[in-house]
Amino acid sequence: METYAVALPMTPLQSVFQVASVVLFIYNLLLALRIILTWFRGTNFGKPWDYLCRITDPYLNLFRGVRFLRMGMFDFTPLAAILVLVIAQNIFSQLSVQALSFSSVLGVILLAVWRSISWIGIFFAILCGIRTVVLFIGRNQTSPIWQTIDVMLQPVTSKVSRILRRDIEYVRALLITLAALIVFLLLGSLIIGRVVDLLFEGSF
Repeated sequence: METYAVALPMTPLQSVFQVASVVLFIYNLLLALRIILTWFRGTNFGKPWDYLCRITDPYLNLFRGVRFLRMGMFDFTPLAAILVLVIAQNIFSQLSVQALSFSSVLGVILLAVWRSISWIGIFFAILCGIRTVVLFIGRNQTSPIWQTIDVMLQPVTSKVSRILRRDIEYVRALLITLAALIVFLLLGSLIIGRVVDLLFEGSF
């Protein structure tokens, strides 16, 4: 005799979490649109642009005073603002389908934070891989795009040199950084995945 799983109706609190997740997702899209449109300086977008700024600027201004998000010519304020929203949206999305308890909330937060950290790790791993390939094939190294990537990777590769306590050539630093990021992402995914499973099962 076949049995069928019956989907339990959402509790009022889970419905609130689901609505909050959707609202944050939409707001994140507006933030992304706001950031992309700033690349087209000198273009007049009219009143829609004014409305978009009124909606998104109060939130972005919360991050503009954080000094470490600005490194020379690079401003990571928009990225930080989006990542915080992504974490919050992931938390609400998971809580809308997960039974609410201390361990499940802790698991949801841990999973959301890890996803954001792993996204940053993947981003830098891709940059390391691309830059290493370009150095090996001997393409034009004075191109502004490669110089920009070098500036972005410099804090990471310098950290590798300090850990190894010696100066190493740039290509080797890139390869070591890439390998370290891959190991970190793989081990982190395994460990975090296991811990989150235990939290969702209420084992803690």
